[in-house]
Amino acid sequence: MEHIYDLTEDDLRRALENGEFLLYYQPKVNLFSGKITGAEALIRWACPLRGIVSPLEFIPLAEETGLIVEIGKWVIRTACRQMKEWQEMGYPSMVISVNLSALQFAQANLVETITVIIKETGLAPEFLEIEITESMTMNVTAALPVLRDLKQSGVKISLDDFGTGYSSLSYLKEFPIDKIKIDQSFVRSCTEEPKDATIVKAIIAMSHQLDLEVVAEGVETKEQLAFLQSNLCDMGQGYFFSRPLPPEEFAANISKIEKMIQNAGNTREICRQRWLEAELEKSRQDLLDTVNQQQGLIFKFIKKDNRYIYTLCAGELLSHAKMLPEQIIGKEVFDFLLYEEAVIKHTYYERAWRGENNLTYEGHINGIWYIASLRPIWKDGQVIEVIGSCADITERKMHEDKYKRFVELNPEPIIVYQQGIIQYANPACTKLLGAASFEELAGKSILEYFHPESAAFIEKRIDEMNKIGISIPPTEEKIKRPDGTIIDIEVTGITIMNEGNLSFLMIYHDITRRKYKEEALQKSETKFRRLAEMSKVV
Repeated sequence: MEHIYDLTEDDLRRALENGEFLLYYQPKVNLFSGKITGAEALIRWACPLRGIVSPLEFIPLAEETGLIVEIGKWVIRTACRQMKEWQEMGYPSMVISVNLSALQFAQANLVETITVIIKETGLAPEFLEIEITESMTMNVTAALPVLRDLKQSGVKISLDDFGTGYSSLSYLKEFPIDKIKIDQSFVRSCTEEPKDATIVKAIIAMSHQLDLEVVAEGVETKEQLAFLQSNLCDMGQGYFFSRPLPPEEFAANISKIEKMIQNAGNTREICRQRWLEAELEKSRQDLLDTVNQQQGLIFKFIKKDNRYIYTLCAGELLSHAKMLPEQIIGKEVFDFLLYEEAVIKHTYYERAWRGENNLTYEGHINGIWYIASLRPIWKDGQVIEVIGSCADITERKMHEDKYKRFVELNPEPIIVYQQGIIQYANPACTKLLGAASFEELAGKSILEYFHPESAAFIEKRIDEMNKIGISIPPTEEKIKRPDGTIIDIEVTGITIMNEGNLSFLMIYHDITRRKYKEEALQKSETKFRRLAEMSKVV
């Protein structure tokens, strides 16, 4: 490699030994408050023969020879000492950032080296920021442990020149970084090239979604500043604020630099409004993310043009049902459910819109069973929307189906009715009631199948037992079949929740023969008693 001025390794080694390297500092300015929140330490070489030498001229040689490791240690130590000195002089707290080379990043003792320097200089680790480039993170397996160890030590980590490297976005969320620096090549043209503007906006938005701060490098004009402020970039760095300065000059210009946002940028009120809007949107997104992660499902709907339109639908239950929010939001139930299922849902939605509280029902979609609850939201005396929540009951329904098969095969008559209307009857109960199939019973009043003496008692029981889990003590009642046959039964049961509604699960035991025998025995006892009394008289 050909180097400018024919620099040699000995030149660099001599410069390090003679203290010819210097650090200049370029401020990072908060684009909302205007305050300097950080500074990047940039190395210069004050060569006695050549004057101030740019790092572009000697860093390649330092990396090629491996001297960059020793020079890098010097940079970190000097920057930490300078920041500690500024803190002791009473200057505002800020974070000092230093760049790592790929060779430094690959050193096995990197974290130990930085930890020792922090202890030597007395600087709290949170005031040191390590800047790495995207190319250093290409080998994720190697980079991730180093980044985690650095983060564990307490220092901050910044990803430099973002957008020009090769880092995978899928791994970006895994890296324990604090800031992303937008490369100056995008910032330079963000007010002129629509594509660059789009890239800058996307990086800012993505970073904020990942809870990362954003620094724009290479800010040089008032227009660039306004663009970055409007798009909520956190910090700016560049010649618009200040060129890199020696430490004494940097400290002397802090007050002047911190007035630049006030004099040249958007007004504080405009910035505040934009940040408030962004925070509101972030809060909404955080809420939606939380909803999406909850195990069930939450949805909302409004009534528009006599249609119940979904305005929200989110939760893990949605993905379990193999559906996306886009398939539901902005639509009504008839748009994605089978007609028969949609009619049932629509009925419940109408009841909720009329103000009925605590409505519950069960449903299924794409093989997933759920129980839903509806609650109307009132404003100025009228319902403005309805909020619903669903819980996955697929496993429960699977168990119910298994037990239902047991019930189907049970020789004892079993029946379920809600508010007196028959919902289910097993084959044994269907036969007991004198029906050819359950379809003859479904939807009819249970009172139709009882003797008037028993019907009055059953009606009273339905009215009084209005809680789940009430056991019904055994009673003897009479069934009256459609053909007029009277059947004596012993009744027992319990109140249950069935498809979201209070229902009665009853077991009927046919005691007709027993009653016949009891009556026959009673008649025989009466007959023998009379014969006995007659024999005494004779």
